[in-house]
Amino acid sequence: MPVRLADPVSYDGVFDLANRHGLTVYDAAYLDLALRAGLPLASLDNALCNAARRCGVGLIQV
Repeated sequence: MPVRLADPVSYDGVFDLANRHGLTVYDAAYLDLALRAGLPLASLDNALCNAARRCGVGLIQV
């Protein structure tokens, strides 16, 4: 699987996602990446999955 490094466009955006959805900054960074890349998330973390759904990010069922 190809791997690419990606920095957020704005750390303020990541912090905003964290505050808005009650996420850790670490989880908000994953959500930010999924939003920007238009890709689904695979997670067992309920808070992250709920935030992803609210943002329209698809989830991969694991």
